[in-house]
Amino acid sequence: MRKSEFEYLDLVERFTHLLCGLLLTTGISFGQQPQPAARQSVVIDRSRLPQALQQVRLEHLSSGALMLLDHDGDLVHPPAPSLGVAPQFSPSQTSVMLDPRVGPNVRLGNDPSGLPPGMKAQAEPHIARSPVSSNFLVATFQEGRFTGGGAVDCGYSISGDGGLSWTRALIPNLTQASGGPYFRATDPVAGVDLNGNVYLNTEAATDPSFNNGVILVSRSSDGGQTFGAPAVVYQPPNNTVFPDKPWMAINTFSGTATVGRIVATFTLFSNINSNGGSIRRAYSDNGGVTWSPAMTVNSSITNAQGSQPVFLPNGNLVVVYWNFGTRGQPGERLEAVTSTNGGVTFGGPTRITAATEYNEPSIRTGSFLPSAATDRRSGNLYVVYQTRLAGNPKIAFTKSTDGGGTWSFPVAISDNPAGSGVFNPAISASPDGQILTAIFYDHRDNPGSNTLVDLYLAQSLDGGVTWQSNIRVTSVSTNASIAPLTSTGYMLGDYMGVAESTNASVPSVPVWIDTRTGDPDPFIARVATSPTPNPTPTPTPTPTPTPTPTPLATPSVIVRVSATTIKEGASATYTISASTINPFQATTIHYFMGGNARFGTDYTLSGVFGQADIPAGASSTTVVLQALMDTVREKKEKATMILRPGVNYKLSKPKKARVSIVNVP
Repeated sequence: MRKSEFEYLDLVERFTHLLCGLLLTTGISFGQQPQPAARQSVVIDRSRLPQALQQVRLEHLSSGALMLLDHDGDLVHPPAPSLGVAPQFSPSQTSVMLDPRVGPNVRLGNDPSGLPPGMKAQAEPHIARSPVSSNFLVATFQEGRFTGGGAVDCGYSISGDGGLSWTRALIPNLTQASGGPYFRATDPVAGVDLNGNVYLNTEAATDPSFNNGVILVSRSSDGGQTFGAPAVVYQPPNNTVFPDKPWMAINTFSGTATVGRIVATFTLFSNINSNGGSIRRAYSDNGGVTWSPAMTVNSSITNAQGSQPVFLPNGNLVVVYWNFGTRGQPGERLEAVTSTNGGVTFGGPTRITAATEYNEPSIRTGSFLPSAATDRRSGNLYVVYQTRLAGNPKIAFTKSTDGGGTWSFPVAISDNPAGSGVFNPAISASPDGQILTAIFYDHRDNPGSNTLVDLYLAQSLDGGVTWQSNIRVTSVSTNASIAPLTSTGYMLGDYMGVAESTNASVPSVPVWIDTRTGDPDPFIARVATSPTPNPTPTPTPTPTPTPTPTPLATPSVIVRVSATTIKEGASATYTISASTINPFQATTIHYFMGGNARFGTDYTLSGVFGQADIPAGASSTTVVLQALMDTVREKKEKATMILRPGVNYKLSKPKKARVSIVNVP
């Protein structure tokens, strides 16, 4: 294909994205919204790829590797450009009432200032809870992307109050965006040891063309306030091999021989097989300062991907992975290998179950990446993965009660309708092994759409014997078409994470990528455990008459703003007030922004765009508008907050408030 033909295809595709973006942001509809194509028809020049990947199926690489490898736009395309139109709510964007167990959806801080303008897309979030302080959480995710492909850096957010508030930053000393030597970064995973040290496992590019990748671990000994330079876990000797999809496990079981050991696993591609590679491991016994040589977990594993290392309470290490099969052993399957010496040597592979990949039609997913967890008491192993059962997309669950030797028959734990896609599952287990929490993306609330999804949660309160009905976690649907478009679909990432519920009073904390702010952002919610009551019958006491409570009046809600005129760089505060105080629960107020000022370009808003919570017992809440500085001379711009009706309140006047932003000479 000639260069001019590439340019023509690129022009056509950009126009298509522009038109789709206009339809989405303005609410224009011509019947059912068109679904963007996920598979690209452009020719991929494999000769420019590292030698180790020139024969490999690109859909079996991690999505992060696809972004890092892209330089000419044939692997990754930028998100649809912002048109500067004020977001308008369509039915799929309207905030919904959630199950009482689900707390507010919380963005994990603002985009770091170190990100270049226009490079605000995040992807692939993970989260970990400290084993010594249940209120300490660390989340990590890809930060930003280059126009030609690749993550600017990886970022992290820290919470010391169980997820109620967060501080966010780029991982220091990683890429050149944060003072480090590397060109791009991807595939972040978080962990915390028994001393409270924070570890972030990533992959980075060692040259501008990303012919060579390196596996790294960054460490913080002060709760995430500072990080040292990342330590090299594995760096290939040349580009005949390529590391991909790293994952990390930390032995936090005191009394075992290898307590404190950190193990990183990854897939090493070498063109031996087109589907996968060998699973390698390296470990550190000095807090990630130095690392052992990277060795294969078993020499017979040559066509695998998506490793998940898990330490057990007895010190054993189990690595779960997806095997694409070989000529001698055809058929895709999940397997596990076990080490009785903390990852030094491993036994032979154990078959967990046969598996069928499920791939979304328009969204890039981790079809080859299972999620594995254990509990701290029994050492049972729990695995979830996306697949097809009876021909339908499902999230499947299997369990081992003997350290990975045998596994239960897989069962579906997603109750999505037949034919409705589910993907990117993650699982965690409470210390006693009773509360299992699994999360996944789900299309059920947007039938007919290939790009609108919500986060759903499945929970078991008896160690996986039975599962409660799925509950929705996201109050607003995510539009994946806002995310970068890879050669295998729009990219929210290959995986997510969920911090475990430590007991019935400590909520689980899932993390996901959400697009309600106009670009992909990391969000969390605290989800409480609510056991199904099954009390022992007791004699009924004689009832004591109690007065009938007076029902609460439906509050009338208004909005005002101060100041009404500000200069660029200044701020104004919208105050949303209710006529009646609800002493028992928060009242969520919905709004949208009108006017010719553009959200994200001319101003930002505090909190979650489109909603504000009046806390229980309070009569008002505030949303702060921060006017942004720019170098363009403009006329006076207006940003108008307009309240929308809700089920728990009614609107009164004034139901809109306007801020005028004056250009700074």
